Amino acid sequence: MRRYSGSLDKPVVPTKPKDYNSVLGNARWGDAKRVEEIFGIKRGVLNGLREDELIKSHPPEEDRKEDGDPPAIRAKRLYDLISIVEYLESGNLLLEKHQ
Repeated sequence: MRRYSGSLDKPVVPTKPKDYNSVLGNARWGDAKRVEEIFGIKRGVLNGLREDELIKSHPPEEDRKEDGDPPAIRAKRLYDLISIVEYLESGNLLLEKHQ
């Protein structure tokens, strides 16, 4: 039987905030799937944060009305990745409320 007590004696060193710029690049908006890949936040939690106005999002639009074409049937809600980073770094996490 292995014992891992030796590694538990080391002091815990806090990590510095994650650098999301390397992951995000110049991207400003992302759908729920991309947000989950980057931050690990699921769609239900995202919708709760959006409803509480803790993060910004862009609703699907019916932008083809003026052309006389029927509106798009399927569209994705886009989330502001910068606002998600700011929310996570603020320390005021309310993720438990939305799970």
